[in-house]
Amino acid sequence: MDTNKLLRAIGIALVLLAAYLYIANFVTWINEGGSKPLGENMVDNEIIIINNIIMFKPISLAMISGALGYLMTLESMRDPLTSDGRRLIAKAAKITAYLFLIISGYEFAFNMMIWSSYIVLYGDGANVDKLATKFPYTQYSWNIVFATKLFFMILIISLATIYYISKWETKVKT
Repeated sequence: MDTNKLLRAIGIALVLLAAYLYIANFVTWINEGGSKPLGENMVDNEIIIINNIIMFKPISLAMISGALGYLMTLESMRDPLTSDGRRLIAKAAKITAYLFLIISGYEFAFNMMIWSSYIVLYGDGANVDKLATKFPYTQYSWNIVFATKLFFMILIISLATIYYISKWETKVKT
């Protein structure tokens, strides 16, 4: 089997795993009526691969598989900018990636500030897994660990998109 096809298949499978985990979390949150902070069930639980050795919180698994799968899929692509239409789509994707980079960078930094403040305020007794905020939404809250990892994944995906499109554009010019 072609290495790029295998890499793409694994990458797509990992992205689908991440999407499943995020969607299942959201559906669970809706079914519970939003009574808990969004994402709390992805932070409170553990997926045990090998007991006491390899364990993941669902949010960590979703973040890692989503970012890694996306990177693997991009890496598997060869010469994707072969037509003017594809180059136009790539430019639009690159601009959108810059937008997501700005938003996710801000949110990641903001969440890290909340996280750090909480740890400083409560010291060793701080349980960051239970930290939630209602800002900017007053009706519902969301878990800060969940939000931080989600926005970090978006940040990595945005950076990768910009890098790969720039790399492909350079290859087309030469």
